[in-house]
Formats: sequence, C-alpha cells, structure tokens
Amino acid sequence: MQDMNTLLIRPCQLDEIPQILEIRQRIFLHFAPAVYSSKEVENLLEDFKTSELEEMIENKSLFVAEENHKIVGCGGWLGEAVRHMYVSPEETKKGIGSALLRVLEEDFKNRTNSSIIKAGVILYARPFYERNGYEFLQIDTNWDGSKFNRMQKKLL
Repeated sequence: MQDMNTLLIRPCQLDEIPQILEIRQRIFLHFAPAVYSSKEVENLLEDFKTSELEEMIENKSLFVAEENHKIVGCGGWLGEAVRHMYVSPEETKKGIGSALLRVLEEDFKNRTNSSIIKAGVILYARPFYERNGYEFLQIDTNWDGSKFNRMQKKLL
C-alpha cells in the first residue's frame, strides 16, 4: 500500500497534459495487448481528444496524483462518468488509483448532487473498479468493435 503521506492529489493544470498523455500511452501499451488485438490497441491510443482533458481541467474535475513532485496518475469525471483514469504501470497496485477514485467520486457527488457515477471501463481494469465498489452492468462495443465494461457505483 502506498504511503499516502507522500502522495498529493490535486487538480490538474493545463501544462500537465503532456505528462497525462505519456502515462496514458504507457499504461495502454503495458496492459491492453493482453486483452485487445494490435489494431484495437492502436485505435485506443489514437482515439483521444485533448479538448476533453482541457474541458475537465477548466471545470476542475480532472485530478493528478503526485509523488515526490512527479505525476504518477490521473483521473476525473465528465458528465455522469469517470474519465481518464490512468496510473503509471510501475505505480499500479499501490493504492494510487483507489485514492484518485475516492477524490473524484467525492467531488462528483458534491458538485452534481448525483448518487450514481458511471464508468466505461477498459477490459483489463474491471477487477480494479469492482474492488472499489463498482457494479458491472454489461459489456458494450466501441465504434471500432473493441469491447469495454459498462459499470456504475452508488455513492453513499
């Protein structure tokens, strides 16, 4: 478990987008090939709009996890769903993703007054979300034919 005294979770800044994109690419290249075809992995990496990150940063709904002044993960929400949850591959299984989820869920609940948050979850991340209280709803299909998990969590 991560020593949470050294982990800082704070709103993301615009100039940190390149670091977010680098973590996103590394996490997808590390985990996605085990459950997606090479074409699907390529599509995952290309199917991205920086404008969505910019919107979330402007709304203060995208958070970064920082350890020793280095960004090791991010996560946020847009609309009614968790978006852009990434933790550096070498930093997984340390509680960073769970800490990010707790912060973004609390922020979502406080700012939307909604008691249910949704998530479209890449196939390999389903166990992580289940450990964090998310309920599996169904497997769905992206525009490119790749599969993902539709999940949600009732916030208390």
